[in-house]
Amino acid sequence: MRKRQLNVRSLRCSALLAPALLALACGQGTPPRELRVELPEVVTSADPVLVHARAVQQDGASAEAKGKLEYRVTPPDLAQVRSGGALICQRTGEGSLAVTLLGVEGRAKLTCKLAARIEGPLKLKIDATAGESDPPWSVVDAAGKSLDLPLSLTSDRASVVQVRGGRLVPGGVGKATLTGRSGQVSRQFPVEVVRTLSPEVLPIDQNRRISYSLDAGKYRLSLKLASPHRITVDWLGAPYCAYRGDGAEHVAECTLQNKGSVSFDNPAFLLRGDRTPSTEGVTLQEVP
Repeated sequence: MRKRQLNVRSLRCSALLAPALLALACGQGTPPRELRVELPEVVTSADPVLVHARAVQQDGASAEAKGKLEYRVTPPDLAQVRSGGALICQRTGEGSLAVTLLGVEGRAKLTCKLAARIEGPLKLKIDATAGESDPPWSVVDAAGKSLDLPLSLTSDRASVVQVRGGRLVPGGVGKATLTGRSGQVSRQFPVEVVRTLSPEVLPIDQNRRISYSLDAGKYRLSLKLASPHRITVDWLGAPYCAYRGDGAEHVAECTLQNKGSVSFDNPAFLLRGDRTPSTEGVTLQEVP
């Protein structure tokens, strides 16, 4: 009896066949020797990212994988893969993506870092005399976890403050707005640049008071005492700015249209009856 020849093309697909034989029997082609999955090192956006899978054939040649690809994300809630290989991160975390073609699996590390907001002070005051400083803001995810993602900062007034090498560089006294961006989030921060002054101390009224000579400009005088006392502050050239107050902390502001001066009680005399001129707890700043 002649043996009946088996026509491979007429075989029906069977789950009992080995993957390679099954692929041949179903007309899906030869399984690759290896499947290489390519992903960005870090995904920082919730926008779709195309997954690339390269099939390495038995002879070593490689090309973009074609055919029915199956995707599996571990853990499953980290991301999802839509038709066509569009991967979408759903939260911050690490895991893996497995891609299967004709029974051959390739795997790649998956790292998602999704910025949810930029945290830090709502307003920022910078002292120009302090020089450059690091931005006080950080990028966090939806759970409030800090992310090591770059924060891009731009200033609307470079003459007041600019960003150089990731650091804040103050310029002249004034106000500006910094815009921070990271991934898909952005935020604006009002910035005030002041300048701390150290003018010559001029004792007056038998050293019971102190005076500073000032050019035209806007100034803020702050006094912090060890105990509550009544303070008197007078601005020569701007009598409408006179300040009288009781307490341990005092703030007086004034805009001088021309050259003038400011005088105030000597802290040493107030606290100890000492007539030695003292600027203990005194801060004078030029402000916008």
